Amino acid sequence: DICRFIASALSSETRHRVALASVTLAFIGFILQTHIAIAGTQQQQQLTQHEKYRSINGWGNNLDHPEWGAADTPFIRFQVPTIGYTNTTSQITGADRPSPRNISLALMGADYPDKKRYTDAATSDMLTYMGQFFDHDLDKTADGNATRDAAPIPIPRGDPFFDPAGLGNLTMTFTRSAYVKPNDSSYRVPINLITAFVDGSLVYGSSDSVAHALRTHVGGRLRVVNETRKY
Repeated sequence: DICRFIASALSSETRHRVALASVTLAFIGFILQTHIAIAGTQQQQQLTQHEKYRSINGWGNNLDHPEWGAADTPFIRFQVPTIGYTNTTSQITGADRPSPRNISLALMGADYPDKKRYTDAATSDMLTYMGQFFDHDLDKTADGNATRDAAPIPIPRGDPFFDPAGLGNLTMTFTRSAYVKPNDSSYRVPINLITAFVDGSLVYGSSDSVAHALRTHVGGRLRVVNETRKY
C-alpha cells in the first residue's frame, strides 16, 4: 500500500524515470550475474578439460580442491605434532631409545634368529623393486639444510658394515626433510615434490620442465641412454 501511495503521488514523468532506472539496474544485475556464471563455468572447464589431458603437476585433479595431490604441496598431518623441543634425538622419545641403526640390524641383520620365517617362496626380489617403484610414484621429499636440519644417526660399536673395527664413535649422515610452516605455525610439514596420484610421475615427471626434458618430441619417444639401443 505504501508503495502504491508513493507511486500515485509522483508525476507521470517521474514515474517513467523511476521505471526506466529500475529496468536499467535490473538489466545491469542480470549482465553481472551472467558474467560471473560464465567465468565460473570457464574456470571449471579449465580444471576439467585442461586442454586435452590432465595437468602434469596434478593441479586440478580434484575439482573441489584443485591443490590436493599436486606437486610441491605439503603432506597432510593426521596427528597434532609435538612442538617446542630442541633435542630431536631424545627429548621426545627418551634418551634410552635405541639408535635407528640398531633397530635395522635387529630386524634385518644376518644374525636375526627368526629371519627365515619372513622368507616367502611365492615372491621374489622383484616384489621389493616393484613396491619401491610404486612408492616413488606417490611421494618424494627433499633434504633440508645440511647444517640446520642435520640429525646424524649413531652407529653402534662393532656394526658389521659401518664399524667393523669397533671404533664406536661413528655416525650415519642424515638430514631432516625440507619443510614449510603453514599459516605461520610453529611446526614443520614436509613437502611432496611430486604428484600424490598413481600417474607415472616417476617416469614422465611432475612439472612441465621435467616432462619437456624427458622427451625427444619426435614420434612420441622419451629420451634414454643411447649406448646400446637407438631409442
